[in-house]
Order: sequence, then C-alpha cells, then structure tokens
Amino acid sequence: MKRPMLLLVAELQAPVEMFRRRLRDIEEKCATLPANSIVVEGLFTLAISGFETMLSDVYRYYLEHDEVSFSFKEIRLSRDELMDPTHVGGMVTSELDRQVGALGYQRFTVVLETVCKRMRIHEPPFDTDLVNRIVEAKESRNLLLHSNLRVTRAYVDKAGPEVRSHELGATLPLTPEYVRRVLGDLGT
Repeated sequence: MKRPMLLLVAELQAPVEMFRRRLRDIEEKCATLPANSIVVEGLFTLAISGFETMLSDVYRYYLEHDEVSFSFKEIRLSRDELMDPTHVGGMVTSELDRQVGALGYQRFTVVLETVCKRMRIHEPPFDTDLVNRIVEAKESRNLLLHSNLRVTRAYVDKAGPEVRSHELGATLPLTPEYVRRVLGDLGT
C-alpha cells in the first residue's frame, strides 16, 4: 500500500511568500530609479532570478515529499551503504538537486508543463498571454546578461510571441514602464 503524501501548506508556500516580499521591495526601489540605470538592470535580473528560484524551491519541496515523483537510474549499493541512512539520504538529495537543476535550463513553458504534470495539476490555471510575457522577460534578462541587451538570434527564437524586436543587433530598452509591467506579471 502506498503511504500518503504529507505536504505542509505553509512550507509549500514559504518560497512564494519570500518571493512576494522581495518583489515588493524591488518594486519600491525601481519606482525612483532612472531608465537604463545599472541598478534597474540589477533589480530586473534579481526579480527574474527570484521568480525562477521560487518555482524551483516549490517544486523541490513537492518532490521531497512524493517519492514516486522522481526517478533514479539503477544504483548499486554495498550493504554498508544501504544501511547508512546518511549515505542514502545524501543520494536522494543529490538526485533531487540534479533533477530540479536540470529543469532550470529548460524553456519556461517546459518548466511549467513539467511542474504541473509532476504536481498533478491537470488544468493549469495560466493565462497564455501572461506566460508569453514572462517568457519574453526571461529572455530579455538573458539578453542583458549575455549581450548587454543587443538582440541576438537566440532571443528572437526563444522570446516567443511577445518578442520586443526582431532586428538583430538592436538594443532593447529597459524602461521603467517595461520593468514595472514585468514585476506586475511576476507577482500575479
């Protein structure tokens, strides 16, 4: 008989609440900063990264409590290793870290689909336009980090329907209005 999964709602929601507090702080700080400021760029990057971390932390907590949600490849253990709970626990932790970390490198839509499927959310309550805007914001963050907001083929290919420019080499603006919209999207 399969034992029931016990999730504590407060612990499942803790990463969400931490992200919401951080997001409010970022929104307050961004309200007074000039456009294209390095501080705005940093806060924008922090907001996107915080969102990704929040999603990963919620997913990891879920996986930690649902042994059928993740799979191991075949592992050979000696009797001593099997009897040592710290060794086995460390292997479980390592595998969880590997699976959650690998998911972080996937497209955002794949991440959402995977998390919903594993958490048994059959009809995800996501607004397609909102998801598309978040996809574009994540790609803008990547563009900021990798090419100083100069449009690349990777951005055009990955940003989806909300792509802000198709002109390779053009510089995307990081306006206060854009950042406020992204922060609002991340907070919904």
